[in-house]
Amino acid sequence: MTGGPTSVADRFNAGTIITRWERQGFDVRHYFDGLEIVELRRCDDTGYRFFYPRSVAGEAEFYDMMDPEFSEDPDYRHWSDEFQFALDRIRPGERVLDVGCGYGYFVERAAEHAVASGLDANVHAQRRAVARGLDVRHGTAEAFADELAVKFDVVCTVQTLEHIFEVSSFFEALRRMLKPGGRLIVAVPNNEPYLERFNKYATFNTPPHHVGLWNRDSLAAAGRHFGFDLMEHAYLDVGKRPLVSAYLRAASWMGVETELHHHRRSEQVKIVAAIPFALPFAIAELAITGRTKAENIAMVFRKPQSAGNAG
Repeated sequence: MTGGPTSVADRFNAGTIITRWERQGFDVRHYFDGLEIVELRRCDDTGYRFFYPRSVAGEAEFYDMMDPEFSEDPDYRHWSDEFQFALDRIRPGERVLDVGCGYGYFVERAAEHAVASGLDANVHAQRRAVARGLDVRHGTAEAFADELAVKFDVVCTVQTLEHIFEVSSFFEALRRMLKPGGRLIVAVPNNEPYLERFNKYATFNTPPHHVGLWNRDSLAAAGRHFGFDLMEHAYLDVGKRPLVSAYLRAASWMGVETELHHHRRSEQVKIVAAIPFALPFAIAELAITGRTKAENIAMVFRKPQSAGNAG
């Protein structure tokens, strides 16, 4: 991300990742061709962790394949705490861009009191958004950075950054599109150290889907590195919900490897049976740390007023 040194934070067995994806109905073998081990590397300057090599990152065809998984899920990203966090920080009449806007649900709500548009690299998602009358273009932030330079008061990117391998060019493009004094709102899954905590191989948190693992410190450090001032941060979907933590811990104890929302009935029964034993650990964690599990982190950055037009 910074061009500085990196170190190995963890190693993943490529075969295990492939097998987990196969259980979800997806063939991702070609992303791991010839690989036995996938490294999780850490940027020594910021603490940001990313999967390596570059070849494991999903391309457009991967997300075309994934589209039915999400487009047919009635709960997928229609609205969320992250969207609400961003919406609450947009002022009437501001020009807003949602990068990685998916089907455009946030753009639609933001347009009720702001001038809102979106970008998405998935052509199917973009077409569905346009069909609903939304101003959404197909492409990447980098592809539109020059055309949209210094156009926006607010740029949002919600649940997108974890899919981006070329983090440096992405941040630079977002910064370029902001007016001086403009705000960048970012929300990412909270990996401290992993999204499902006891299950580092959780399928939708591994390549080709997620290629970067963020937490509060690494996201704040990235913002500083790319010339932003940190204004605000929040943990979202937190709660103080010991049962969530107990459920994840019990799933790990019982050897359940399927995705959280795809547990079979027999797996659910095993997990529920173990929850009474896992709950004391979760309650103790809450007492010590003040929180159990935050699924997402959101931050608001500001582009300095003195920043030039080139960003």
